[in-house]
Amino acid sequence: MRLRLGVVMLTTVMLSSTVVFGQCIEGDCVNGKGTAVFANGDRYVGQWKGGKRDGQGTYELRNGDKYVGEFCDDKASGPGTLTREDGTVITGVWRDGKITGEGTVTKISGKIKKIRPRKENRNDNK
Repeated sequence: MRLRLGVVMLTTVMLSSTVVFGQCIEGDCVNGKGTAVFANGDRYVGQWKGGKRDGQGTYELRNGDKYVGEFCDDKASGPGTLTREDGTVITGVWRDGKITGEGTVTKISGKIKKIRPRKENRNDNK
């Protein structure tokens, strides 16, 4: 429960909210591939559409956490991996910045925990 809460809190801040845009330091951060550094020190390298993160990308937080995967409309959406600064790796399918469906959490110790979909997520495709 504690892990799930931590993942939800982190992803809500990092992956589902629109981050105040900082500076495009390379490429095209409107409609193309580019690199942006945000006012809070975070960094995104990847595809952009309409000035939002959209497509494959890597989002690095200043605290050392890193998400690599798909984005849609400025949110983590699709297959992706979140690597926490403590070495924990969370892999699965994301929607609107939150992990949904099945996934895995791998601790630095090597312990692996399966993430199962919540009941409200199981009927989304019906």
